[in-house]
Amino acid sequence: MSITPPIQIFFAAMGTILLIDSIGSVLSRKLGFYYGRLGYLSFVVYFFFGYLQGAQSDFQTTGILAALLGFVDSTLGFRISRVLKANYGKYEDRIKEGLTPAVVFIVAFLSFVVGSIGYSLS
Repeated sequence: MSITPPIQIFFAAMGTILLIDSIGSVLSRKLGFYYGRLGYLSFVVYFFFGYLQGAQSDFQTTGILAALLGFVDSTLGFRISRVLKANYGKYEDRIKEGLTPAVVFIVAFLSFVVGSIGYSLS
């Protein structure tokens, strides 16, 4: 059984997001910059994910996978950044409180929106 192109694109985007989370966490700690600034790179990945999906799948599939990408970023990516001790700057106390369902929802929704924009422009 082969993996369909939309799923291949999803796994490539997920790997890219998690790589950004991993490398960014270490670099933010070592170089002393605020890890949250790397969030812009996630939006770039969400956009190009939607753009690449435009030629491979329909809007509904792209939207679902884009939201799932945001879910992975906000849960597994968050966990990676905590384990690798990313520099959260003045937000360190809030981060220690943990991830809230509202944050997960917002990130998944934003990834849906940005991915949809990418899809629409493809």
